[in-house]
Amino acid sequence: MFALRCREGVLIFVLANACAAWTAYTFNPGFMSYDSLIQYKQVVGEVALNDAHPVIMVYLWRALIAVFEYPGILLAFHQVFYWSTIALFSCSVASSPALRVAIVLLLGLNPPLYITSLHIWKDVGMMNALALGAVGCLIYAQRPHWGWVIMAASSFFYAFAVRINGFIPVIPMLMFLCFLVAKNKKPSKINSVTAALILTAVVLTIQLSMLKMINLKAERSYGLGTLIVWDMVSISLKTNKNLMPNYLQRAPSSDFMADLARNNSAEANYPVYKIVSPYPAPSDRATLLRDWISAIAQHPLAYLSHRAHVFSVLMGLGKREIYYPYHPGIDENEFQLQFKNLSSTEVSACFRIFDRFVRSKIYRPWLYFLLLLGATFTAVWRLAAERGQVVNNSFVLAVSISGLANLAALFFLATAADYRYTTWSIFAALIAACALLADLATKR
Repeated sequence: MFALRCREGVLIFVLANACAAWTAYTFNPGFMSYDSLIQYKQVVGEVALNDAHPVIMVYLWRALIAVFEYPGILLAFHQVFYWSTIALFSCSVASSPALRVAIVLLLGLNPPLYITSLHIWKDVGMMNALALGAVGCLIYAQRPHWGWVIMAASSFFYAFAVRINGFIPVIPMLMFLCFLVAKNKKPSKINSVTAALILTAVVLTIQLSMLKMINLKAERSYGLGTLIVWDMVSISLKTNKNLMPNYLQRAPSSDFMADLARNNSAEANYPVYKIVSPYPAPSDRATLLRDWISAIAQHPLAYLSHRAHVFSVLMGLGKREIYYPYHPGIDENEFQLQFKNLSSTEVSACFRIFDRFVRSKIYRPWLYFLLLLGATFTAVWRLAAERGQVVNNSFVLAVSISGLANLAALFFLATAADYRYTTWSIFAALIAACALLADLATKR
């Protein structure tokens, strides 16, 4: 089914990159939060490299600026990445030009994905890389060539290099890719599965070694502390027991528990750090991990209540408002970075449009969770009943499991209820649904 040389395929890429160019021009240099600006300070050498922010993204941004000489080039890169991936996907699942155009526009302009893509965030890089890796797997399954394997494996590497929790959704799709490679080399089903598992382990080992080399010159941070301390604060407040270790630095306080309660947020970890530091001395890190496990073991209901609240807000359950659906523009900064092609009135108009989408059902992650479940069960049923293309159904299953794994991990690992954490699962749900529907439409 995959075809790029036909005139229709070229036109699809022209359409997609016209959308990318318009978006990059209109929203140049991109929505930039505190994290974005800290990353930019690392790019220009004002702040030392540290692995609290993705080092690979700093190197990429530096390389792009060295050639194009303006900060907004990363937004342009992400937009070309985003739209080209969707165009490539449309060419891999649909032969009808009309269907390809529909897939490009419906996926590319999906509000949760499109609005997120406007930000200079590592989440955008992870989302794009996972999608491109998935498409590479599908095309390799249709037309085996080592070029697609390299593209997919490189994309998966970038996905978790730019955001370490990207490691979790990568695994199901990397296993799918390794199985396809093994199957092409070994006719025996048992041997293919065994070879796939071995190959997956080898690739992951190589990629983790590469990531370690990339981060070699960066200062090391203790990101796990930001999760652990927030969990322990929440458990302490729910049980009304001070479980916070004395070796953590604290702000001067006459009533520590009261100060924790006043400063803690049930939806984000950082407010409480005014009272207690999430960064213990290196010698105390192992002890903090044990204390965290002990607190959970002693108070499992308090821990699960805290995590369930974060997850329910993250998923947009009930009548809760979506938490931090997008960043409102560009924070004040010393570099005088601001929107170059939008006036303040136009920016405000964009926010009003965005807010309408945020209030709608289309912005609710639970909807895409149900879509992922539906795609998973449909793919399993179609494989068992020998309906449709085996390759397509297997692809849908791998992508759906990846999206579900991302959400499952967020229940335990989310350090805030930020909407952006769910964007890969949303993308995965739409990719899986499009692949299924395109297969049905092609057969008709």
